[in-house]
Parts: sequence; C-alpha cells; structure tokens
Amino acid sequence: MPVTLTPRQDGKTWVKVQKATKENQFTGKDRKGFNSRSGAAVFTDPIRAMAEQPTTDKPAALIKHLRIIGARGEGDKIEDVLTAQGHALYELLMASARIQGIENSEFLVSADDAKKFLGIEHNDRLQSLIDQLWNTEVEYDFRVPGYSRIGNKIPLLLPDWIIDDSGKRYIAFSVHNAIKQIILTRHHYAKLEIIAFPKFSCKYTARLYPRLALIAGQDEPYRSWRVTPEELVNDIGFQFSGDFHFGNFEKGALKKVQADIDNHITRFTARYEVVRRPGRGNPVDHILFVVQPREAPLQEQRKAPLTADGYAELNASLKHEDSFYGEMPSAELLRQGATLTGYDALELLEIWKSNISQMHAYPTVSLPDADLLTGEEVFGLLHEQGIDAAFAHWCAFLKKKAVVVKPIPVLKHPEETSGTVIYHDPETGYRITHHRKLKDDGRYKGPFAYHARLTELVTDEARAIEYCDANHTAWKYFRAHLIDDEASALFTAMRIAANPAITHASRLKFLDRLAKKVEAAKSYDLGKVVVTVCGEDTFRMRSELAAIADRQV
Repeated sequence: MPVTLTPRQDGKTWVKVQKATKENQFTGKDRKGFNSRSGAAVFTDPIRAMAEQPTTDKPAALIKHLRIIGARGEGDKIEDVLTAQGHALYELLMASARIQGIENSEFLVSADDAKKFLGIEHNDRLQSLIDQLWNTEVEYDFRVPGYSRIGNKIPLLLPDWIIDDSGKRYIAFSVHNAIKQIILTRHHYAKLEIIAFPKFSCKYTARLYPRLALIAGQDEPYRSWRVTPEELVNDIGFQFSGDFHFGNFEKGALKKVQADIDNHITRFTARYEVVRRPGRGNPVDHILFVVQPREAPLQEQRKAPLTADGYAELNASLKHEDSFYGEMPSAELLRQGATLTGYDALELLEIWKSNISQMHAYPTVSLPDADLLTGEEVFGLLHEQGIDAAFAHWCAFLKKKAVVVKPIPVLKHPEETSGTVIYHDPETGYRITHHRKLKDDGRYKGPFAYHARLTELVTDEARAIEYCDANHTAWKYFRAHLIDDEASALFTAMRIAANPAITHASRLKFLDRLAKKVEAAKSYDLGKVVVTVCGEDTFRMRSELAAIADRQV
C-alpha cells in the first residue's frame, strides 16, 4: 500500500496510508483460509499443532452479524444447548471445509479425527455434540446478492453420519450457499487459533473470542470495543432467569472468558473494564474491552529481502557447515528470523552457530544471546518437533538488534503539510481517523469541517446534489472504513438523495443527520450507524418519491 510520510514541527511524522481499492483487495477465494504447513494433520497431532500454531480465517461478517438463539424446548422456551465442545466441533468442521475446498457441496470429517481433536473417546458423546449443532438456531444479519435477507432463523449446521464399506464413520455436512459466498467474497477477516477451541472451559468464550480476535487485527486506534451489558448479553446469548444482574453476568461469563483468553490464546491479550455511571447503586454504563496483539510467530513473519549474492553466500555457509549440519535452519527460516529479530540473515546464522556450540558444551547454562534459555530446552524441541520449532523458540528469546533512530528534520512551515490525525478521548473511548487537508488559504480544515459546508448548501441546491455522492471527498474520511454491506447502504441512500424529485429540505435533512450521527459514533459502531441512518432515510425518501408519483397520477 502506498505510504506518505510527512515530518511535523514537533518531530513526529504524519503517516498517510492509501489503501487498495476493494477490487484489488484479496478476498476469501484468494486465500487458503486455513494456515498450517501440515493441513488437517494438526487436528490429530498435538505436538505438531503446538509447533505450527494453525489458524483459520473467519470473515468479519460472520463474526459481527451472527447471533446464537438456541434450541426450542417446551412451548416457546429457548434452551441454549450449544456447549464449548459443541462450538469447537463447529469450528473444526468449518476449518475442514476450507481445507477440502469451500466450493464443494458436501464435506467429510473422520469421526476418529473429530474425537481426537475434541479429546473425547465415545461415539455417544460425539453424537450429542452433533445434535447440538443440528438443534441450535442462529440468525445472520447481512445481505447476500441473489438471496433474500439472511435474517431468518436457520440451523448452525446440518451434520449427519456416513459409514463407508470398511465400517469407518464420517461426519458429513454441507454449508449454506449464502455463507459460502460470504467466505469467498469478503476481504475483512480474523485469524482464529483453531486448537484453542477444545481447551475453552466456558461456552461464552467461543462466542466472544472471534470478536476480540477481529479487534486485535485492526489498526492501533481501533483495538478497543465499547459495549453495554445488554448488548453483550444479546450478542453471546447469555441466559438468566428473572431480572438481569450484572454481578451474575460478570461471574458467569466475563471472568470465565477472561481466564480462557489468558490461558489459551497466544496471538493477543485482552482485558475488560467495567465503567459505571453516577446514580443509585452506581449502575454499569458500559464495558470496555482493550485488545493488544502479541508479536506474530516466526512462521508468519515476512521473509527479509536478500540479493542474489547474499542468497548464494547464505546457502554456501549452510552447505559448508560440517559440525552441526543437522541442526541448521533453512535459508527461508533464517530470512523470517531476520525480520523478527532485526539481524541480517547471515548475521543471524552466525549467532545461531555460536549458540549451538555453547549448547553442546554447556547444555544447562543460559545462552549469552538469549537470556533465560538453556541448551536443554532447545535440544528438547529439536528432538521432539524438529529444527523449525527449536529455531523459532530460540528466536523468541534472542535479544533484538538495536534500532538506530535518526532525528526527523523540523519543518519551518507546518501549515503546508497534510496527513492523518487520530482523535481519541480516553474518557469515552472515542476514536476516529480524520484526514486533514489544506484550505485554499493554506490553513487547516478543522475536524468535521463539512458541517460548515452543509450550512452553505441551504441556498445552493445544485451543490447539495453534488454532495449526494458516496465518492465525494466530504465523506472520504469514514467511507474507507466501511465493509461491503455498510458501503452499499451509503451508496443507495446517496443515489436516492441525488434524485432531483427529492425536495431540497428533505435532501439537506438526510445529509445533516448523516454528518451528525457519524460524528457522534464510536469507531467500532461506525458501520452500524451508517446502515441505520441510510436505511431509515432511504425508506423516508422512497416514500416521498412514491407520494410525488401518486400526486402526478
């Protein structure tokens, strides 16, 4: 992505990133969807899974717009039958569908593999988990071209048994075509640690974890989530009897989720804060989740660039290693390690050779370049999981190469620069990105300066119609953060508002309401606000056009 760096007077730098257009972005069909060198073998091999740390890609639409309802019991009573293990089986089946090719009509997973992944022994227990998937109703709140709104209640999955001629049992299942389209066409997704799901002790962890993983993958200003207790209860399907009591909710869900995340998730850390408002009993105003990603594992690091001469020198050094040839990492692994540690690939190889010599001579002594690590630990991984796991573990403890920071020149005329500003209110958790541009006279436009421009449109209907374009620069600062469904709602509303038959007052009402709502929205609620405002005003303006057409008849 093109990046523009502009120095500021205070020594800091404006960073402006021009994102790729949606036509040029990778979608689900461009990605494998399951990230592991060994494929499905990691489901049944804990040691290999621990070394490779496999992840599966889950589209943001399936995370943000999925609501688990439960199973219908006697009468209209809803029972939440989906347990943590049942959710782990669901994630296993969906990950297997990506491995086998999500475009296929039917997928098969060995019952033995499923039991080993879940840590269970009996077919009866596996059957009960399959029944959970069959009986659990869910609701997806998004639109898919060619399908009616997926807002009706549908089963989470429809699995069944198949027994082949040899008597081996398989779980057979299919995926709804609308869900397939979401997986194949969306570009915004989260990486989920598939091997963590069977370890969760609380069923609400499996429902909240994907949302936290989605937040962890976002840019720094957006790694928080502010939600009311009532909204969170609805999102994760927390069930209670009588009046809602936050203490019971925190004890029965939040604290258990926090413990599961701390114990089993390696890609990020998460914590929550309970914010109360003044009043009798200090009622809870909202819950603030703050997520911080950890450093990506070695296998996910980019390979450091290397010239042809440098590559030849690196391979020659590996080829002519006689003493510890079987303990040498590959050139590709060294390049990934170079990105992680800051050393050159050849420099990193020399440090590894030096440490290997020390480990053989003094296996119980801490290594000079990797504190708190001994040769026994590295050799244990080397013999059990191979050189990749041993080298990755060593790189994680290796002291990073010091980075030399050069001072940035100070500008004499900062008003001639432009860039991106992130406004953050630590009290409310409000965060939004604003692209600053220059006015004609060289001064900055303040945040949300389009309010003044909207006032000017009251007497200029032609310009107001020009503003009824989702691609207009006035809306650029938030339009870039919308996903497919949200952007579609904005484009539809703008197209109707640009209709000359719409009254000027009605058009201004829409533009002014959109501007005010977007300004007040939190970053994580931006898409919902745009969809709500555009949906309501689209209905209002269409009714206005219908009334005009009736009068003309």
